[in-house]
Amino acid sequence: QALRRMPGGSLLAKIWGWLRGMFASARSGIAKIVETGRERLRARRASSKDLFGAGFLNLRRLDPRQKVYFFYLAFIRRSGESGLPRSLSQTPSEFAAALDTTLPEAGPDIEALTAAFVEARYTPHPVEPHKASLVKTAWERIRKALQGRR
Repeated sequence: QALRRMPGGSLLAKIWGWLRGMFASARSGIAKIVETGRERLRARRASSKDLFGAGFLNLRRLDPRQKVYFFYLAFIRRSGESGLPRSLSQTPSEFAAALDTTLPEAGPDIEALTAAFVEARYTPHPVEPHKASLVKTAWERIRKALQGRR
C-alpha cells in the first residue's frame, strides 16, 4: 500500500505483482519438470529390476536389441580381462580395428559383433531375433579366441 502512495508507485506495484506471478509460475513449472524426471528414473529402475530379476540377468527375458548389447558388453569386459582393454575414447569400430591385428582369427566375428552393436545402438528399427542369434554365435567364437590368449 505504501508503494502505491508514492509518485509512480502504482506502476511499480503492477510490475512487482507481475514479477511475483512470473516467479510463481516458473517455480511450479520447475517442480513439474523435476517430478517428471523422478518418475522417469523410477520407471527405468523398475524395468532394469525386471530384467535382472533377483540380481541375475535372464537372457531369455531380453529382447533381441538387449541381447546384442549384452554380448557386446561381455566382449568388452572379457577382452579387458584378457589384457586388451578398450579405452574410453575408442569408438566400437576403432576398438574392433585395434583387435583385428591382435586376434586375426576372430577378426570377422569381431567385425560382425561390432556392426550388430552399432546397428542396435544407433538405429531405431527393431533388431531381428535371428540377428541376436548370429551375434551370440560370433561372441562364443570370440570368447574362445580370447581364452587362448590367457
